[in-house]
Amino acid sequence: LQIIVLPQGKAGALARLKDAFGERLWIGATPSYGVDMRSGLATTAALARKMGVPLLALNDALMHVPERRPLADVLACIREGVTLETAASFLKAGARALGVGSDLVNLAAIDAGKPELITQAARDYLAVVAKARGAKG
Repeated sequence: LQIIVLPQGKAGALARLKDAFGERLWIGATPSYGVDMRSGLATTAALARKMGVPLLALNDALMHVPERRPLADVLACIREGVTLETAASFLKAGARALGVGSDLVNLAAIDAGKPELITQAARDYLAVVAKARGAKG
């Protein structure tokens, strides 16, 4: 039996697990698919080195068939909070779609009767998408 843990800043608990399970303990690392994915993986790898525990790459089960990928993208956008400032990072990380929600649908602009503010925000998002995908314009 091998014990694999997904540490979340719990070095003390990890030390106790290492004492209890010895060489049967591994640290599991899974990507967060957000803008801080690389730093999160680097932190987990550093903890594994520090503790002398092997690192095992894991993968989240985000979908059972490729056709469900857009749903995983939507969930990532909701979880991570897509904004105009972070949209390009999501696209560069492999997102095929963005769900921008409240950042695009500005309730204050609606209440003020200024739909042009929402139109401009949509244009700004389209420009970010085009730039991230390498399109000109």
